Amino acid sequence: MLMLLAAIACTTEGADDFTGGNFTVTTIGVEDGCYDNALNTVFLPEGDGTTNDWANAIYLPGFDELPAEVEIDLQEPFQDLTVTFEQGGEDELVVTDALQTEVQLQDDSDCIADLNANVSLVVLDADSVEGSVSLENSNISSATDDCPVFTSDPCTITLDITGVRQ
Repeated sequence: MLMLLAAIACTTEGADDFTGGNFTVTTIGVEDGCYDNALNTVFLPEGDGTTNDWANAIYLPGFDELPAEVEIDLQEPFQDLTVTFEQGGEDELVVTDALQTEVQLQDDSDCIADLNANVSLVVLDADSVEGSVSLENSNISSATDDCPVFTSDPCTITLDITGVRQ
């Protein structure tokens, strides 16, 4: 019995084994509460039912590094962003209130908005996470009334994501 318990202890991975490192983040779903699903193509360019790897790796800190300030290199139309990771619940990394102001929402328009991101990532094992990113859009404006019709201001877009260690 002791040998069986030792074998299980040696093969079980989890948050205790999670260390900081670079992760490939993939968007696996989008819930667009702003544009009646018009923004799905920003996050899932090949359409619903597909996945999309983010252009740049994201450094995720280990629990022993928290709280940790991390610079995230985002792809357009988003700007690079410095966020603070903290521990949420057990086995959870969170980012709250990561604000970007005056993000241009469309290449061919002057439509801008402020985006406030909240992130929740659950550590599945030493090399993978899953969770969500909530993007609250507010202060939506355009000098030429070039913005699409929003469902409300503010409104929220939620991304379902996974991450795998590189």
